[in-house]
Amino acid sequence: MPKRILFVDDEPSIRGIYEMLPPFLGDDYLVTTAPGGEEALALFAQEPFDLVVSDLTMPKMTGIQLLTEISKTSPGTARIVVSGFADEVTAAKCLMVAHRYFTKPFNPTSLSEVIVSLCDARTFAANDRIRDYVGRIDSIPTLSKTYLELTKALRSHTLPLRDVSAIIEQDLALTAKVLQTVNSVRFAPARRIQSVFDAVQMIGFEVVRALVLGIQVFEFCHKTARTELFQTVWSHSLRTAVRAKRLAAYEDLPYEVQDETFLLGLLHDIGKVVFGASCPEEYQKLWVHHRDNSAGLVDAESRIFGADHAHVGAFLLRLWGLPEEVAQAVQMHHSIGAVEVTTFTPLVALHIAQELAPGRQMANLSMDLINNLGLESHIATWDQIVHKDSDYVSTSSMA
Repeated sequence: MPKRILFVDDEPSIRGIYEMLPPFLGDDYLVTTAPGGEEALALFAQEPFDLVVSDLTMPKMTGIQLLTEISKTSPGTARIVVSGFADEVTAAKCLMVAHRYFTKPFNPTSLSEVIVSLCDARTFAANDRIRDYVGRIDSIPTLSKTYLELTKALRSHTLPLRDVSAIIEQDLALTAKVLQTVNSVRFAPARRIQSVFDAVQMIGFEVVRALVLGIQVFEFCHKTARTELFQTVWSHSLRTAVRAKRLAAYEDLPYEVQDETFLLGLLHDIGKVVFGASCPEEYQKLWVHHRDNSAGLVDAESRIFGADHAHVGAFLLRLWGLPEEVAQAVQMHHSIGAVEVTTFTPLVALHIAQELAPGRQMANLSMDLINNLGLESHIATWDQIVHKDSDYVSTSSMA
């Protein structure tokens, strides 16, 4: 099926540029334009689109209002905002409802490449339900303690950026959103930013402030037992990230790959948060029943939702433009046996960090993988590294 792309802009000249994009996109893309939000919604009522590109400032209905409505009625649709405003705060606010952000004037080739990448990301989703689960979320739930700590910290104009980074790294939502922002088209440098410190250093205090203001604290994180789900996922993710990076350092991986390993550990279970936020009642029961049985949880997720949290998390990271290496590792972290591995990688570090964790019996440790790498003699040292007491060391020194 051809991919249907809708461009929305009140300026005829801009719509004319969009109508010339098909050669950049390829033969399997159908381009439609609309002069405003109302017309765009009317087109959506006839048939949904795979992706919508909307101007930010339009009469009657703004781009944010349009994309917010589309996220509700057609959550599986990928969303891009194009704006004449170049300030970072505006971009950060737009990324609360859009997956990417462009400023005018834009490079048609660059825009086309992002459109193709977003459409390709949708193909990784197992089915339309998974696209809807991810697209339904305006923001990943933020734990209130971290939210309040960061708000208080940002009142100080002299607070070192590394201290701000340390606070952000304690929270899955802010970590993901900061990385999403800095890796968006508007902010992206020549290389992908994979550590929170570098991200905050690049985008600055005001963007962090906008992200904090834009990410709403889910009320049920305060009032219901579901708080335990988010806290448990983040606690596990943080410990795993620290352990995995220690393992990567021991195996002499380059510093940038160690940072990628830490990022993978932080985000490997973000799919659980997606499920918990988009279908809380159903997933809460499932998670409680299988919380101590990872294989059972994965099987139950696949049976009920059509995909497991690994695939859901990888889809979200691809939509946000995080490094493909991280997204691929997130997708495969419960099926490492299906990956051809010839050297010690962040995915291997994650696997070992999880399977050697306290309370685990090493039953699921892939000895075939370790033997193929010729690293069976390293297991005893890995075990000591994973069982170090300082699991909650300040993550500002780890990224």
